[in-house]
Amino acid sequence: MHKTTRIGLLLLCLTACVAHEKNGDRAAAVGDWKTAQAAYREALMREPESPALKEKYERARQEAVVAAAQRARTCSSAREWQCVLEEADFALSLDSSQTELATLRADAAREMGSEQLQRARDAMANGQYAEALGFLKRATTVSEDGRILEESAKVREEVLTRAEGEAERLWQQGEYPRALALLRLVASSDPARREKLEAAEAEYARYQEAEYERLAREGDAALAERRWADAQAHYEEALRVKAGGRAEPLAAFAEGVARGDEALARGDAAAAVVGYRRAVESGMDREGYAAERLAQAERAARTHSYWLTGMRAVVRAGDYEDEGMDGPPDLFVEVEQAGRIVYRGPWVENAFTATWSPSEVYLDVEDGELLVVRLWDADEAGGDVVLAAFLSAEALATGHFQAGTEGGSALELRFSPRLPGGPPPVSTNRP
Repeated sequence: MHKTTRIGLLLLCLTACVAHEKNGDRAAAVGDWKTAQAAYREALMREPESPALKEKYERARQEAVVAAAQRARTCSSAREWQCVLEEADFALSLDSSQTELATLRADAAREMGSEQLQRARDAMANGQYAEALGFLKRATTVSEDGRILEESAKVREEVLTRAEGEAERLWQQGEYPRALALLRLVASSDPARREKLEAAEAEYARYQEAEYERLAREGDAALAERRWADAQAHYEEALRVKAGGRAEPLAAFAEGVARGDEALARGDAAAAVVGYRRAVESGMDREGYAAERLAQAERAARTHSYWLTGMRAVVRAGDYEDEGMDGPPDLFVEVEQAGRIVYRGPWVENAFTATWSPSEVYLDVEDGELLVVRLWDADEAGGDVVLAAFLSAEALATGHFQAGTEGGSALELRFSPRLPGGPPPVSTNRP
């Protein structure tokens, strides 16, 4: 090792030693001998030949033993057995020759073991078998007294016997999971009793299989009758008996269709899409019902409905035929959708301006769809188009549409959203 490195390490050790010694001095000054002896011990490990450190450590050790012994006796008088054990163990780790303290510790351990035994008996009396076994384990861990060990064995046998009896009672009442939990507790404490647990587990597995299949068949019957909510309930009940199996995808299918049908009935196409899609993705849509309804819901989700609430038309000279022959035009408006006339309004005769207030007339329009709006001058031959324009779904959404000609004629339409549950339609709009 390089000389400079050796010097650096030596300085580092000396610095640590000084720091530990100072910590010990500060603790000793206030009578904290437990901390002082620990600090001096650390310092001695770095400077084991220092007489001053040895003297400081030895004094701190003796004082720490005396203080811990005193605290142990005080705690014993207060029947604080855990405190007695901790203080006695600390003192004995520094000075194992303290026979009186060792006796005090043994007495405290026996008393603490007796208390744990009593807690075990009380817990057993209240049917708290797991807690009782926990108290017994602590009793035998804290004390090696023969009487404690012997009594713990007796109480433990009684706890296990009572737990088995309670498990039998629960089993007879059909509370199988609780009964099995008790039997597992018993078997984990006494492997010799495992045979009863294994027999119960095998019987319960057979029960689960039979009950699962019974409930699943009830779900099948409801599914065949398209009682989706009932089918879902039966399949989910089967899954509570046993996870997985054929009931799992069928429950998802029934739940998805039930959700979709309910959402579609209240006019919530977006929620219906979610439900039907879940049903299709379950892989159980054997008759294609969910797929068909999904397509309907998706179309409905893309479709928006609007009331036609008002129209206004202005016609200028030169924008209609037969001017000067039959007087002012006879105006009416029509709307064409997908090649079909879905609305034709009433005539306003002999007028260059006209307004209409349609009642219960609505339009269902898909996203991106274009309709054609025409303003007509009616005559005996059917009429002449004064103005024609494309009406987009986006324009409907704004609630206002306006079109005009170079000659100054204009047509304005106003719309408002048509919410589910509104008045029944009377228009000739497509379904």
